[in-house]
Amino acid sequence: MGDTGVEITVRGEAERRVAPTRGVIAVSAHAVDAEHQASYDRAVAAAARVRAEIVDLPAAARGAWSVGEVATYVDRPWTDQGRGVPEHHSIVAARVEILDLARVGMLVDAWGTRDALELGGVTWDISPAERAEAERQARTDAVAVAARRARDLGAAIGRTTIQLCELADAGVLGPGRPGGVGLMAKAAHDTVGIGLVPADVVVTAVLEARVHAT
Repeated sequence: MGDTGVEITVRGEAERRVAPTRGVIAVSAHAVDAEHQASYDRAVAAAARVRAEIVDLPAAARGAWSVGEVATYVDRPWTDQGRGVPEHHSIVAARVEILDLARVGMLVDAWGTRDALELGGVTWDISPAERAEAERQARTDAVAVAARRARDLGAAIGRTTIQLCELADAGVLGPGRPGGVGLMAKAAHDTVGIGLVPADVVVTAVLEARVHAT
């Protein structure tokens, strides 16, 4: 009976680094007071100012944005004498996508140092079209990596003819295999805009291939 060849399974990985074209800022108005109404009013006023500043941005400089409802709760922190007096907290979360990166640092400076505001950070991102193109390029590169590995393994055992049988995102060809294609947008940890440097968006593709080598 003749040689029927051998099946080889390989993985291909690749990544594309794309300069961000937008920054998503998360900020919250957070007021604490002994009186519920005072806490509520201060948070609402701080959130209203943030909302007005977002609306005042040029339409071409901002993408999706939102200002949430007021969330309230009461805390009684522990002291040396036991439970302290009640503290009323009021929080309003806001989020805005800035398309003009030059404005990101300005807003971070303004919001990160203002009373009653808590800056949640900046997440760098790219447009859906840019993400799709980066994913396409990363997948293409990952296929080339998998093909090279398959040829190398085949050559190592004296098999020079490689025929592709299956190709899929990692985890599809068999259970329990982590991977796939994903987008990781690095978040900036700066609380002020000075020295704020946009981080590349890293798009990673992980593929698995099964080939028949003869």
